[in-house]
Amino acid sequence: MNRFRQGCAVALLLCGMTGAAWADIRVEVRESVNDAEPVPVVHWFGASRTLRDDGNRFIITRVDQGKTYIVDREKRQYRVVPLNLDEDGDVPDVSIERTEDTREIGEWSAHRYRIAGPATRDLTIDIWIADDVDVDVSAFRRLMVRLGDRPGSEWLKAYAEIDGFPVLQQVELERPGIRLRSESRVVEIEETEPPPGTYSPPDDYERTR
Repeated sequence: MNRFRQGCAVALLLCGMTGAAWADIRVEVRESVNDAEPVPVVHWFGASRTLRDDGNRFIITRVDQGKTYIVDREKRQYRVVPLNLDEDGDVPDVSIERTEDTREIGEWSAHRYRIAGPATRDLTIDIWIADDVDVDVSAFRRLMVRLGDRPGSEWLKAYAEIDGFPVLQQVELERPGIRLRSESRVVEIEETEPPPGTYSPPDDYERTR
């Protein structure tokens, strides 16, 4: 009987571990550009995959496949783009400054980090990091650092030195005749199992390339 009970306990533990392994991070945000009305966007983050869904289209990034899928809901089409992660390439320097600025963003207390250096490619990037989010961010951080091998995204390497989760991201680009400012604010975050098909184009959509 004791062996039976021990076996049940081990089985339950393994089931719990399996469920945790399949849990990804689902994030609802509000995004705006140049102070326009914010629009809802949903993000999913897994161990080697991400999804960004703005309603009309969604972009799936599969590190495990080395591909990005850009899916158009209105046209019921998608295209595939190589991810081009170059681990051996030259990565521009990125610097991280943990400022003294703090603020409440939704239900979280956040600290402002300023990302700078050649890796930002003239962008001014502020990310507000919360340490009290109720999710495991370790896989998220590893994924961001890995995506920093993608040309144009090198600043994501900063997550190697940042704990917590970004609940507000502010990016600004200012050049002669151009000023762009974007903001992405988290309104909900949870750790949950993604629905089937989250990270792949629908089977009945047409691939255009």
